[in-house]
Amino acid sequence: MGMHEVLAGQGRSVQDAVKRLGPKRGGLIPSVDRKLKAWGEWTLRNENSGGGEVAGVSMLGKLIEGRGMLVRSTDPSVGSMPDEVFDVGRAVERLPVKLQQVVEAQYLDLAATHQQRAEACGCAYKTFYRRLAEAHQRILFSMQAAF
Repeated sequence: MGMHEVLAGQGRSVQDAVKRLGPKRGGLIPSVDRKLKAWGEWTLRNENSGGGEVAGVSMLGKLIEGRGMLVRSTDPSVGSMPDEVFDVGRAVERLPVKLQQVVEAQYLDLAATHQQRAEACGCAYKTFYRRLAEAHQRILFSMQAAF
């Protein structure tokens, strides 16, 4: 039985349950926030390695090394993407575009103010945080096993 059925059986909505999990600061969920911060930090640290390279090795080199199979190493000691960061990145990629925009603005544009982030996403400050809270909820439920 999934989380939705359990909550529905108890007469609670999923959003009520999520609101109880998160702080009163706009419905953001602390565990999701921590994972997104780690994803953002890793992404920013590694964005200069280029799309065709993984940890300093070209994609072609990785394909040759893996005999046609791309084997993703998750050994942090060699600079590869940790599994948790990969999973969060995949969850972010599955979000609708408007939610992806607010997540990327929040966790990848660290120099911008809250107002600048909202403007960059083409929405008001309150809408920005409403969308960010929705993104947190969707990521939480898409990655239930990881939390």
